[in-house]
Amino acid sequence: MLAEVINRVRGTAPALPLTARWDGFERCWSPLMPFLFQRPDGGVHKPVTRKFVAAALDRAMAAAGLTGPDGTPLRITPHDFRRIFATDALRAGLPPHIAAKILGHIDLNTTMGSARGDLPRGRHHRPPGVHRPPPHPAPRRRIP
Repeated sequence: MLAEVINRVRGTAPALPLTARWDGFERCWSPLMPFLFQRPDGGVHKPVTRKFVAAALDRAMAAAGLTGPDGTPLRITPHDFRRIFATDALRAGLPPHIAAKILGHIDLNTTMGSARGDLPRGRHHRPPGVHRPPPHPAPRRRIP
């Protein structure tokens, strides 16, 4: 799937086009980067904005006809996909510190809070081979 997205954006070029994006949180332009999600606009590639993705998700949810118990259309945000990724990755056995690195979290509690539901905790819940057994402690030597 990722390769398909890259091929669609790249076209016949050898690499993804470099483009800048306005960061509304930092209030500055990013350096030129090969943003994965771009769209052509008047012959220039522009990164897809949060607002564009949110509007597309709203249209998709409305078209799907999914509603909540009160009959209002369900709403999913781009950030919900980060939570879904975190939950699925941790349930599949990805160690939390690696998920934190992928998500750009400094604090491991942020990663664990992003995940939803009951997650397996501890080494005994992860697939075999993910962790090496702990080393045996060195024998204690008596000092005379």
